[in-house]
Amino acid sequence: MPGLVKPLRTVKKVSETVYKEKGSVFNGIIYPVSNEEETYNILQELRKKYYDAAHHCYAFRLNNNLFRYSDDGEPSGTAGIRILNAIDHNELSDVLCVVIRWFGGIKLGVGPLGKAYYLSAGNAISSAEIFVKMPFYEYTFTVPYEFTRQFYHLLEKFKARIINRNYNSVPEIKCLLPVEHEDSLILEIKHSSHDRINFLKEEALRYY
Repeated sequence: MPGLVKPLRTVKKVSETVYKEKGSVFNGIIYPVSNEEETYNILQELRKKYYDAAHHCYAFRLNNNLFRYSDDGEPSGTAGIRILNAIDHNELSDVLCVVIRWFGGIKLGVGPLGKAYYLSAGNAISSAEIFVKMPFYEYTFTVPYEFTRQFYHLLEKFKARIINRNYNSVPEIKCLLPVEHEDSLILEIKHSSHDRINFLKEEALRYY
């Protein structure tokens, strides 16, 4: 249901911090990402760049609810899941957070190690600029010419975005409708045109 769809919180650009604990250095980096392939490409580049690090632990979450995490050789439950916890605590999506560790010679123990990874991820997130994307559905409307004026007025009233116009014998207008106004806008379009404006809805959500 539209009312259950939330805005998407992500980061605007890459942000990086360093955390130190008993000689170990934890480099936390957070990236905006849009798909799984992109995350693995970033990880591959980081492993090449920081080849001397002991561990490259990470977690990512995408807006389709896909997520992955890795301890990369650290004790189970101390790294990847803690990074994911930091992402989820900040209600972020479409992000990859990597914590690269250079071992300082002193073992931290399971509890302190998990805390170090969580803090490293949290610090990277805190240093990032949070960007909120609003959810939209894509519609294609077929609008008889006599209704175009009130149709455009309604789009403006409900903050819809026009992405394409095709003026054939009957104008065809492709729009993005804000999820929060979708039902009200469609109801007014139907009412104002006496159901003479036809439309086709794409089911996939888009965020802008």
